[in-house]
Amino acid sequence: ELLIRFGTGYHSKTNSVWAFPTTGKPHTLTGKGYYVRLLKDSLELFQEKEYNAAFRGAVVYRSDMVQQIEKAVYQHALDLLSTASLGVPLEQKTHGQWVVPKYVEHGFQCILVLNHTGQSGKHQAVHSCNNPPNRRVFLSVPCYYAQQIWTEQDISRIFKGILGEKTTAVGIVKDKCTVDLAVALWRVHLLTK
Repeated sequence: ELLIRFGTGYHSKTNSVWAFPTTGKPHTLTGKGYYVRLLKDSLELFQEKEYNAAFRGAVVYRSDMVQQIEKAVYQHALDLLSTASLGVPLEQKTHGQWVVPKYVEHGFQCILVLNHTGQSGKHQAVHSCNNPPNRRVFLSVPCYYAQQIWTEQDISRIFKGILGEKTTAVGIVKDKCTVDLAVALWRVHLLTK
């Protein structure tokens, strides 16, 4: 999951073979293709120098491929997020610490901070949650800042009804249904760091 897979395919408009990323799409050729680390620096280096060697000069490689990959990775995470129903509103206690007002048994895959106005600089990647209803504290929860990834319209559309004056974040509950979402958000994190 920490790699991006490139396949090749015929592009009828240009009558050429093009390279394309398979981000977020199930593909039938598992294991076949060209893999690159999902880090912006690695992708930029691949775009500048390495793609010709990898594809042996036999494909067309878009000059804006890094931006296309970012767009696809962000959209895939947004699509998964829009279908996830296991988000719990969180209230901020202090910077990096959250209070969960309702009972949560297993903790969180991650925290999505929806509104972090007034905070600047580098954000902590790991936060903690205090859950008074079950007297537990969930430590080392990955945290992502939605405003760095998506537009305000996307955020308000997905989280309408959850956002309130005190709610500035949503915890994605640990569940087998949220694993793909957690992985997709981690992939977004790799591209934004």
